[in-house]
Amino acid sequence: MMIFLNNWMSQLKKVHDFAGDHQVSFDDMFIDSFVQKYTKYNDMNEFFKAVGIVDNKSFDKMPDTTLDKHVSENTKFSTWEEMQNKALEEYVTRQIGV
Repeated sequence: MMIFLNNWMSQLKKVHDFAGDHQVSFDDMFIDSFVQKYTKYNDMNEFFKAVGIVDNKSFDKMPDTTLDKHVSENTKFSTWEEMQNKALEEYVTRQIGV
């Protein structure tokens, strides 16, 4: 019982330490293992190239509907927003070690 309590307290401390506002880099969210798990691509560069995104400018110009269609056809997600939310969820999980 004491080991469980110590582990639980340790996890609680990690969550508390992580709380607040954070800026998360795109590369930290979309690690290769995430991309490989949820898409048919090896990394986000391949994922974006397949839809014609080669830089920030082409990303900004990409219509949301086109990106959502690419996501729904080539990933386990329905929309780009859903994919981002899952990537963020897994990033937080990695950071707090749950």
